[in-house]
Amino acid sequence: MGELCELITNECPDIHITISSLLTRSDKEGEKVAEVNNKLKLLCSAKNFSFLLHSNIDQECLNKSGLHLNKLGDSILAKNFIETIKHF
Repeated sequence: MGELCELITNECPDIHITISSLLTRSDKEGEKVAEVNNKLKLLCSAKNFSFLLHSNIDQECLNKSGLHLNKLGDSILAKNFIETIKHF
């Protein structure tokens, strides 16, 4: 992710990058989500990128499998992106 962002900023130095956090999940891989999000947050801090944490998306926003968003989750995710874009 860092290398990709670096390539983008080298090509477009005036660009503003926002990295979205991984979404919650309820399987055994769910524990890794917090670990990856922490690494992404550190990357954003080090490179002066914005970090979009979807802390308002929880288990209630997942479908029966616990891996994908349901309609509520889709709606909240869309609102999160829209609110982030509005600040530009």
